[in-house]
Amino acid sequence: MILFDLKRASVNDGTGMRTVVFFKGCPLKCEWCHNPESQIVRPQIGFLQELCIQCRSCEICPVSCHEFTENGHTVCDDRCNGCGACVKACPKSALILYGYEATVESVMQEIEKDAPYFRYSGGGVTFSGGEPMAQFPQALALAQAVKSAGISLYIETCGFGKKQDFLDIAKFTDCFLFDIKTVPSLYERYTGVRPEKIFENLMSLDGAGAKIVLRCPIIPKVNLNEEHFEFLAKLSKKLKNLQKIDLLPYHPTGLDKYRRLGMVAEYKNASFLEKTEFTDFAKILKEQTGISVSIG
Repeated sequence: MILFDLKRASVNDGTGMRTVVFFKGCPLKCEWCHNPESQIVRPQIGFLQELCIQCRSCEICPVSCHEFTENGHTVCDDRCNGCGACVKACPKSALILYGYEATVESVMQEIEKDAPYFRYSGGGVTFSGGEPMAQFPQALALAQAVKSAGISLYIETCGFGKKQDFLDIAKFTDCFLFDIKTVPSLYERYTGVRPEKIFENLMSLDGAGAKIVLRCPIIPKVNLNEEHFEFLAKLSKKLKNLQKIDLLPYHPTGLDKYRRLGMVAEYKNASFLEKTEFTDFAKILKEQTGISVSIG
């Protein structure tokens, strides 16, 4: 599998203290994505141009990802094979490798180090991304290993993928943290995919008895409005196994990553969304659904 991070001691990705496994690759291209390094499955090189002293140590690269001209240092990421040789050679840490290969065995070795914390806090493992289902065979194998070790598993997902894949991995999953981006009519505009498959998978998981938490990023000028919260209320009432609703305020921490990766951010809002800007919506949502609503 290709991962881009493994985060320990998270308290925001499910119950208790959790180890979060970040899978690389995502079928959605949300305009506000705060992990742009997760969108492509293969490893990528991030370049902090302001740290580069043009020493050319990175020319150790076996596939010639680095070019030096009169205009400066350019990173040709599309050639990268993910070896990381240039990152290790750079004396100023101007290069970052986003993504690395891992096996079920190597990931489980890391997860099992945290087993005492899981037992103490009621936590476990959360798959995130990117989109874990974009690497379904690998995610399924790791899910089976996690459950065989007696560890709780949550999966955060955008919901896009094959219905049978979701039903198969649900057998090893304690709860799905299911992302709802916006109202269906705006999905394709802001995420690049049509919503029908996503909501079909949500209802199929609910019908199969899977526990669900709706995770809803709140984005100014996109879904910070009455229409979106009315939709969330109607959707919530249809779900028999909904545990809670998480509202996640927009933050701009991904913007710098776009620059490092040579990507263009479609959504350029550089301001943090204050929780107070939608607490009234959250209160109404809780009143209408009777479901716990958190802002975090």
